[in-house]
Amino acid sequence: MKPTPLLDQLKKARGLLHADATVADHLAIYRLGESLNKHQELMLTNPALMDEVLVFWREVLVFRGKGCQIMAIQVSRTLSYIASCGSAEITNQLDAAGQTLDQAPAAKDGSVIQTRLDCLARLVKEATAFVQGPRSRSRHLSKLRANFWVLLSAACHLVKDPALLELTLKTVGNAKANDIERMAAIETLEAYFGDGLEISQEAEETLNSICDHPKKAGRSLLISALQAKIDLGIGCELGALDALDQWKDENEPGRW
Repeated sequence: MKPTPLLDQLKKARGLLHADATVADHLAIYRLGESLNKHQELMLTNPALMDEVLVFWREVLVFRGKGCQIMAIQVSRTLSYIASCGSAEITNQLDAAGQTLDQAPAAKDGSVIQTRLDCLARLVKEATAFVQGPRSRSRHLSKLRANFWVLLSAACHLVKDPALLELTLKTVGNAKANDIERMAAIETLEAYFGDGLEISQEAEETLNSICDHPKKAGRSLLISALQAKIDLGIGCELGALDALDQWKDENEPGRW
């Protein structure tokens, strides 16, 4: 890959991820993670550079020096932001060209859209792999997972990854997962099917597993599932109100 200033900065920062790094080294790494969003155009049009950025992220993730958690959260937040901006840009380009995703020319034909999609797919694959990892009570890991769910929600309508859909359905239906993560997965599920794609029976049944048993769900989780059904055209407002009434009867008796 042709050297670029960003590539040089990444290599230098990776060299600082060691036990003897100084406070100044840690600050330099943090600032690089923070400044990656300034290079989003370059990263989203250069798959090889995106790969280097993801190598940097993985090394930051396993780093155990001072400030390691702050660094990891900053980089994950930046990657999420880049995915959100990239998804919006691709959607705008398709709309301007009057094309659907399937009609976009191939990357070998010089298509910037397909190159962006290639880079976006790399981000989705990385985020999916991380969210699939073992759950933890750690607040730090919870923040990282939340950032990557935001990434997946932003990009899933463009990168139709069966592994991501399977993971999303599993998370939504997992009663042992925390409600925050399940709500993030519901948002991703809604985005996945919200682009004119007919919702699958499995996805509908997964949402129903929450909505049909409102007394067992947290209020915010229940509202998220009910709203998703309405937005996806498989639920109605009257049914949602009835489910909320059932929840109130069970959890807030006498507060009417």
